[in-house]
Amino acid sequence: MSHKTNAELPLLDLQISYSPQKAYDIIEKYSERERKNYLFAELTLDLIYPIVYSFLFCFIICLIYKNETLAKFPFLILIFDYAENFGIVTMLYNYPDKLLNIARITSIATSIKWLLVSFSIIIITHGLWSKRQLWKTNKNNLL
Repeated sequence: MSHKTNAELPLLDLQISYSPQKAYDIIEKYSERERKNYLFAELTLDLIYPIVYSFLFCFIICLIYKNETLAKFPFLILIFDYAENFGIVTMLYNYPDKLLNIARITSIATSIKWLLVSFSIIIITHGLWSKRQLWKTNKNNLL
């Protein structure tokens, strides 16, 4: 997400991984207003953004591979992004109570989300590279 609270403070959903302690160290640095803004962004913008990029990845993969099953892969990102959002909202809403198990599960969802994003980018890049190689081979055969 591009929502910012304070330029020096990281957002949990932009981390690759974090411990429950690190999550709450970050949350504790937010002012009350920053926590409310982050909560609002998670409940609005970050509900729409995962849908947009999941459909975009799905569309691109479908165009490249013409494979509907493979094209559904990016929707796994959506599931883990929403699990992450639910955890972040729960932690922010219940602050100053520290829900360490929720923080742990949220970090796992965050890590899996980024892993799946990476896989989607690799799938897209591989497909584009393969199409490029095929195009170059066909072009050379015509000459």
